[in-house]
Amino acid sequence: MTKQPKITFKVWLEIERYDDDTGHGEDMDAPGSSLAAFETYEEARDYAERAARLAEGINLQTGRNPAMTTIEHTPGRWKVENYRDSDIQEIYIVQESTGGEIAVIYPTFGQAKADEANARRIVAAVNACEGIGTEALERHVPRKMLAALQMASNYMADDLDEDDETEMRVFRAIGTAIAEAKAAA
Repeated sequence: MTKQPKITFKVWLEIERYDDDTGHGEDMDAPGSSLAAFETYEEARDYAERAARLAEGINLQTGRNPAMTTIEHTPGRWKVENYRDSDIQEIYIVQESTGGEIAVIYPTFGQAKADEANARRIVAAVNACEGIGTEALERHVPRKMLAALQMASNYMADDLDEDDETEMRVFRAIGTAIAEAKAAA
């Protein structure tokens, strides 16, 4: 009886000497044996991708690289710029101070006004939230801040001293902020 060969899929560590200028690479000898062996290609590919992400410093649970949290996005104020070339209108989101391109919104057939409105909303949101971290935005902190202002306004209204100029100024400022936030929604 002939023995069937057992096929495994091995993940190896490879060292390559690479010239960035010419794009030429040369394999070098890597020490040791394979990192792991798997019965299916899919398992080996998954393992290799996870190993590569770990090597890049990416937390496998969060998908984030802690070293990259110092700059979360392009800093500073953003603005919208329209570009027309014959029949095509592209909408650029750029950094206000440098004009550096951040994103391009390509035209959606029949949706030019919606494309422009989406770009304006993205830029307005980024500019309005300057100084608030991305994680705080993902946790809906601005919405919670608005709710806290509403609570403060309700609390103050119950016992408002209309003769106290400072108290009235704070009460009006809270009311104005709430009204502006709700009007823009």
